[in-house]
Amino acid sequence: MYRLIFKNFLYYWRSTLSILLILILVGLTLVYSFQTIEKMRIKSTTDLTDEWRTGYDLLVSPATLDDAQYVEPIQHGLEASKVLDNHFVRRSDMSHYGGGISIEQYEQIQSIEGVQVAAPLSFIGYIENEGLSLDFNIDEYGFYMRQTSVQVFDGIRYRDITYEHNKDGFIYQYIDEKTMNNIVDILPQIVEEGGWIPTSVGINPVLRTDGSAWSFAAIDPEQEAQLLNMDKAIVQGEYFSLDENLETKNGVPVIPLILLNQPYDVIFHTTVYKIDVPENADYEQIMDLGGAEYLRTLPKEKKVELTFNPYGADYLYEFGHIRYEDGQLIESESRFSYQDEWGMIEYSPLQFKSVSTTLSDNIPVVEALPQGTRGEQINYRNARSASLNKTFGLEVIGQFDAKLLTYQFTTSESPLMPDFYKPENVYITHDVEQQPYDEPFIYQNSPYKNNYYTGGIDAITTLQAAEYILGEEPISIVRVIVEGAGKRSPESMAKVEKVAEEIREKTGLQVDIMLGAADRKVHVLLNDFESIPGYGYLLEGWSQEGMSFVIEERVNTTNIILSSFIILMGFIGLSLVYKNYTNNRKRDMQIQHIFGWTKKKIVLLIVFESLALLILLCISFIIIVSLGTIDMNSVWFIVSIWIVGSIAVITFLYILPIIRSLNTHSSRMEIGRSKHLFLSQRPAKTLLSISIRQMMRHPTRTTTKMLIVICTLLYVTFFITTMEHSSSILILTFLGERIDTSLSPFQWILFTAGIVLALFSYFAILLNQMESRQKDIQIYQAWGWERKKWTIWYLFEEVLIVIGGIIIGTLFSYILLKLSVANVTWNVTLVSIVNLSILIITVIMSLITLTIRSRNISLREFHLT
Repeated sequence: MYRLIFKNFLYYWRSTLSILLILILVGLTLVYSFQTIEKMRIKSTTDLTDEWRTGYDLLVSPATLDDAQYVEPIQHGLEASKVLDNHFVRRSDMSHYGGGISIEQYEQIQSIEGVQVAAPLSFIGYIENEGLSLDFNIDEYGFYMRQTSVQVFDGIRYRDITYEHNKDGFIYQYIDEKTMNNIVDILPQIVEEGGWIPTSVGINPVLRTDGSAWSFAAIDPEQEAQLLNMDKAIVQGEYFSLDENLETKNGVPVIPLILLNQPYDVIFHTTVYKIDVPENADYEQIMDLGGAEYLRTLPKEKKVELTFNPYGADYLYEFGHIRYEDGQLIESESRFSYQDEWGMIEYSPLQFKSVSTTLSDNIPVVEALPQGTRGEQINYRNARSASLNKTFGLEVIGQFDAKLLTYQFTTSESPLMPDFYKPENVYITHDVEQQPYDEPFIYQNSPYKNNYYTGGIDAITTLQAAEYILGEEPISIVRVIVEGAGKRSPESMAKVEKVAEEIREKTGLQVDIMLGAADRKVHVLLNDFESIPGYGYLLEGWSQEGMSFVIEERVNTTNIILSSFIILMGFIGLSLVYKNYTNNRKRDMQIQHIFGWTKKKIVLLIVFESLALLILLCISFIIIVSLGTIDMNSVWFIVSIWIVGSIAVITFLYILPIIRSLNTHSSRMEIGRSKHLFLSQRPAKTLLSISIRQMMRHPTRTTTKMLIVICTLLYVTFFITTMEHSSSILILTFLGERIDTSLSPFQWILFTAGIVLALFSYFAILLNQMESRQKDIQIYQAWGWERKKWTIWYLFEEVLIVIGGIIIGTLFSYILLKLSVANVTWNVTLVSIVNLSILIITVIMSLITLTIRSRNISLREFHLT
C-alpha cells in the first residue's frame, strides 16, 4: 500500500505539490497574519502606553472662575471648553486662571491615598514691564522730535504695533533747570495746548511701558522637580531653596525669581531730529501757530537713528537705563527694584465660535473672536490695568530653559512638551483664504500678551511667595500623578477615577481626568479684522479625555477586517484547488472499485494517503518556518488551528467526497443521463441569452465568482475607506499620528496578502471552469464559430458576472460603511477606481486562462478524459 501511495503521489505530482504549496501558503499566511496582527496590537498598545499621558493623571482646578480676576470680553463667544465639547481643554493657556485653591485644600490633596505627586501651579498674573530708559546723550538745548516704531514678528511677517502719536513723533523741548522753573506755571498749558514736552533731564524715553508684560507663576519647588525635572532645567544661577520662609531686606520681603531664557523677536526703531526753531519765537507764538503740529513742519536735522531689540537676549531682563554713545549702546548696572504697588495687566479669556468650514477631514475648525486692535496686531483678549497692592522686591536667582523640562512620569520616546511652560509649536498652515502655505509657519508669541498666543510662563517663584502676594487661596491648578497608574489600562483608569472622586468629595474642586487623554488637532481661524490682515489658520492641540481608547478601538476594527478576508479567500482558493485533485482521485477510486477493490481497502488507501500527505505537509512547514524569522513560541496556537483545519479540509474535500462516490451507481450508468435546467429548452440566439444560459447551467461557479468579486470589492473599499477614516481619527490627535505611521506597514502587508489570495481564488475557479469550457469551445468550433466570436462570448459572460458583483458589492459597501462608521465620506473616485480595476483584472485573468486551455496546454491530472 505504501508503494501504491508513493506511485499516486508521483503520478499526480503536480496536484500533490500544488496542494502542499497551497496549504503551506495558507498556513504561513495565517501564522504571519496572526503575528502581524499581534505586532499591530502590541505596537499600538505599546505606543498608547508610552504616549498616552499629557504628563499627569488629574488636573485639579477651582470649581468656579475667580470673579476678581475675570475680565469681561468685548465680543462674546464660547470658551475653549464649550465651543467643541465639554471634554476639551485648551492646553497652556493660563490667561484666565487666578487663585481659588487654598493651601489647606492642597494639603488635603497631598494626604489622599494613591496621590504620588501633587504639583501646584499658582498664576500670579501678568506683571507690567518696568521701564528701560534710553539716554540719547544729547547735550544741546532746543526743540527735538523723536519718531518711534515697534514691530513684532508673528511667524510670517513683522506687524507694526506703533501707536499713532509715536509715528507722528513726540516733540521735546530740552531746557536748563532755571528755564524749567520759570515756566512751571504755564507747563500744563504747554503740554495740553501746545502738544510738546519741556524737559530739563534730556531726551531719555522710557521703553517697554506700552502694554508689554511678563507672565508670573509660582510652584512648589520639590513637587515641580519630581513632575518636570525643573531643578535640572536651570541654565544660569541656582534653583529655589526648600526653605519655606521668604527673605527680607530692610523689612521688605524679597521674591526669588527664575526667569525663562526666551527672548522675543521685536524691532524697535527710533530717530531723533533737532528742530530749527526761529530764535525770536516765544511760547505763545508757537502755540498760536499750532504748537507741535507747527514744530513738525519746520526744518530738521537728524541727530540719532537707532534700531535694536529691547526684548532681546541682552536686554530682556535688564531694568534701569542704557546710554547711546558713539553709535553704540552702553549698559549700566541694573536690577529689579522694590515697589509698593506693582502694575499688572489682566486679560479676558479667549472667545471662540464654531465654523462649518473644514480644511482637513474631521479636524474641527473654530474661529477666535477679536477683541480689538493695536496697529497691525489683532488683539484676542480684552485687557485692563490693575494694581498688585503688595510691597515686595524681586531678585533674579537664575534662568531656566523650557526645552530641558520633561515629564518624569511618561516613557514616551517623543513626549509632548510640558504645558504652561513650553507648549508644542503652533503652526500657521493656511492663509485666511484657506490656501495652504508651502511650509507651515510657527506662530510666534510676543511680550504683548493681548494677542492670541501668550506663550509659556516667563518667570516662576515659590508657593510661599504666591501666598504672600495673593492671600489665602493662591493656587490656580494642581497636577496630580496617581500611584500605580503608569500603564494605560482599565485598572489604571479605575485607580485614577477613585482618587479623582475622593478629591472632589474632600475639597469640592473641579477634577479633570487626563489619563487616556491625547492632544486632538484643532484648526483655529484668526481672520481679517477691521481691514487688518488676519494670521490664517493655526493648527493647535487641544486635550480630549479618553482619546487613546478610541484609537485602540479603531486599530482593532481594522485588524478584524484584514484577518476575516484573508481566512475567507484562503478557504475559497484551497477549496477550488482541492476540488480538481479530489475529482481526479475520485475517478481512480471508482475504477479500482469496479475492478474488485473493496470499499474498506479503498478507504484505508485514501486515509493512509491523507496521513502521508499531512506528515509531508507538517515536515515541509517546519523546515520553511525554521529557515525564516517566525517566532514559533508565540504562534503554536494558530499552528495547531492550521493543522486541525488542514485535517478538516482533507476530510471534507477529499476523503468524504470519494466515499460518497463509491456509494453511487457506476459512472457508466450515468452516461446519457441529462439534467433539466431552467431555460434549457429555449433556443439561445443572442450573445446575452447564450451567456445567461451558461451562467444558469453552472450556478455554483457563477455564484462563487460573484462572491469573490463582491468580497474583494467590499474588502478594498471598506478597508481603504475605513483605514482613511480610522487614520483621520488617528491623526486628529498628535499621539495618533505617531501610532498611525508605525502601523501602516503592518496593515498594508496584510491587505496585500488578502488581495493575493483573492486573485489566486479567482484564477483557480477560472482554471476549474475551463474543463467544461473546452467542450463548449469544441462544439462552437464544430458549428463554424471563429476564435474571435467564441472569445467575445466567453469574455462577455465574465463581464456580466463581474458587473453584477460590482453592483451588489458597491451597494453593500455603501450600506455597511454608513452603518458601521459614523460620519464617513463616500469616496466616489476611490470606488470608481476600485471597480474599474477589478473589471480589468478579471478580464485579463479570463484571457490568460482561455489562452492556456484553447491551445491545449493542460495538465493531465487536472481534467477528466
